[in-house]
Amino acid sequence: MQTGILGTFWHDDALRLAARLEATFRSAVHAGHDAVRRSERGDRSVVTCLTMPSNRRDAPPPQPGNACKVDGLFVAADAWLVDTPGPQDRLDLQPCTDTAELIGHLYRTEGEAGLDRLNGDFAFVIHDTRSDTIIARRDPFGVRPLFWAMLPGGGIAFSSLPEVIPDAGLIAGIRDVDGVLDLLGRSSADRPQTLIKGLNRVPPGTQMTLHRGQQKPVYRSCWVPGQRPAHVPQTFETWTAQLRHLMDKAVQSRLPATGNLAASISSGLDSTSVTMLAERHLGEDQHIFASTYAASEEAEAAYPGMLDETDVASQVVARSNRISWEKIRCKSDMNVEEFPIGAAAWDISSSEAPEFRTAIRAAEQGADAILTGWGGDNTVTYKGYGVPAALLKSGKWAALKSIRDHGKRAGQSPWNFMAKTAFGVVFSEGSPVREFLKGPFRDTYNLNRKLMTGFRRKHLEHGPLNEYRTSNTRANRVENITNPVLTFRLEALACHGLRCGVRYIHPMLDRTLIDFALTCPPEYEFREGLYRAPVRAAMKGIVPDAARLRAQTGYPLVEATITIARKKQAFLEKLDDLEQDPRLQDRFDFAFIRQHLERLPSVKRAERHVIDVSTTGQKQASPLNMSFVAIGAMGIFQTALDEEARALEKQA
Repeated sequence: MQTGILGTFWHDDALRLAARLEATFRSAVHAGHDAVRRSERGDRSVVTCLTMPSNRRDAPPPQPGNACKVDGLFVAADAWLVDTPGPQDRLDLQPCTDTAELIGHLYRTEGEAGLDRLNGDFAFVIHDTRSDTIIARRDPFGVRPLFWAMLPGGGIAFSSLPEVIPDAGLIAGIRDVDGVLDLLGRSSADRPQTLIKGLNRVPPGTQMTLHRGQQKPVYRSCWVPGQRPAHVPQTFETWTAQLRHLMDKAVQSRLPATGNLAASISSGLDSTSVTMLAERHLGEDQHIFASTYAASEEAEAAYPGMLDETDVASQVVARSNRISWEKIRCKSDMNVEEFPIGAAAWDISSSEAPEFRTAIRAAEQGADAILTGWGGDNTVTYKGYGVPAALLKSGKWAALKSIRDHGKRAGQSPWNFMAKTAFGVVFSEGSPVREFLKGPFRDTYNLNRKLMTGFRRKHLEHGPLNEYRTSNTRANRVENITNPVLTFRLEALACHGLRCGVRYIHPMLDRTLIDFALTCPPEYEFREGLYRAPVRAAMKGIVPDAARLRAQTGYPLVEATITIARKKQAFLEKLDDLEQDPRLQDRFDFAFIRQHLERLPSVKRAERHVIDVSTTGQKQASPLNMSFVAIGAMGIFQTALDEEARALEKQA
């Protein structure tokens, strides 16, 4: 069952403010008025945890918990911890100990070092009355959200949902234009700033500490990936066996003992592995409602013979009577007129975000949690970028030869392959020489950010690559799993899931699993003509071969490419309207975006591309560019300026 936490500290009227926060929170979430409360109060502090009822109609009522007062500490926790027997044994606590109580005892006994060892998904806040200090933390990837604000009359408030604090009237709710620009430019949630002035997040993987009298908190990173396991198997067979064990443990340790589950599956390795591992551990009364994004019925009829995600997904679930499956059909449309903004993210409707529809559908089916494979290909099921260069650099000639020979059988020039591999060793992705030689086809953060935001270069903050492809595969994995873009996606899912009453489960983001995956030698990455060989071997006998050995691609949402082509003229007309606003001239490069919008394909060319890819299953260079996204960015910035002006005028 979903939980949300609230807190008010250092305020003379903390109890009244806590009541306003709670009422607003209950109104913001599904079945919030039926949630049960556990609250602890002090002289000027209140912590509250609200536990939502199950989405299953015949489920027993929820039990209050996850807020406590222990040994001079007020603690509220929204958490699902794994590997809890260790700290429970060290602290001589019962296995059924409340999570907030466990965190409180751990902090009081072992300090911050004890909190550093927590594994799982969590967000919690502690008020240590002895030192009059507030400590708040989130898990490494921000699977559980947590926001806070300093209050005008003194004190501080916390909430699991960002809109609750301004909607409760505790802060003014004025649009933060700088926060909007930061999110537009970086698409990440790794900084405290949100889209409302005075509203902040506790960044993922971070501890926030605030002592009484301080105006600004201190932030400290709590996790760095790459702690080497005590034992690393030395052969491919034993290494993949350990990978299988850790993947299975990461899934099992996050499954609820009762209640139904939902699963968002594609035809890829990540989601299918998580779903089929979970199926092995279901209780007698548990069921998985799986769904796959699919083209609309109109598109399916217009483009017969497509290789979309549903072909393989249906084969994956067909082997189990514990999994039911449906298509979530998506009609792709693009709004070029309205650009709503929320408190910490864009206010996207469920029709525009298929992931949001998955959560809504899960709640309708009575599920309380959603299984996903998010984050898997960042590290655990790594796609193999940079492997040939890594093999050449380390002198693993046999492994390099197998990749070269496989390409030769597919019609690729071995000389061209070796030249590209050697070039990759000397000039890694993102280096100035490689940037220059790749020209307009370079796949770096800066080019895509400029296309997607329309920012002039002077306003474009330098960022990481979209995907790292250096000759150091371990470094690539580390950079990919710590990419700040992942934090924004996970936070958006977490907040939406909380509003729907469902908990997202991301087993591929397990700390122990990630640390082990970082030990994978590059020579393990390619076997029998396929990259991602370790996870393919690990999932043998668990994931059907249709997904486990799949090399083809497809179009899950064929309308997207065609819709963009159809909207080409509308994008250009909207660009003309936006260019008339003098407030946008300094920040946006209108000529650059117009040039790329005019290069968008015709509807006929877009249809030809979709048909070629979806019928052959072979990847091809897309005729699209991302300049159409910049229209939305410009519109969002314009909306933010308008909202800020209205709020300031009203305040005056």
